[in-house]
Amino acid sequence: MWRRTDPDPSGTPETRATPRDVEVLERVVEALTEASTSIGEVEDLARETAAATQRVSDRIAGIRTSSDRVTAGTHATSEVVGRPDAVQARITDVLEEQVRMARAVGSAA
Repeated sequence: MWRRTDPDPSGTPETRATPRDVEVLERVVEALTEASTSIGEVEDLARETAAATQRVSDRIAGIRTSSDRVTAGTHATSEVVGRPDAVQARITDVLEEQVRMARAVGSAA
């Protein structure tokens, strides 16, 4: 790579790059540029993934809220539908009691 040569006659050390050194440095710069681009793409994908995850989470929360409302509505409807059944059962009990009493009065007379 970088090679230090013997000092020149003035006594100052001389450094120079060989063509191979320049080629290696160019490859390093190219690799770093590509890595930087890849890192940027990964960061973009991470941001997009986070945003998509948040949207999915929001949708799930909305579905849960809707589901809770439907469940509550179904329960309320069941209670309303059950009231006439309870009333009808009570009416049937009262009528049966009246029939028994009428029979008892008819047989006593």
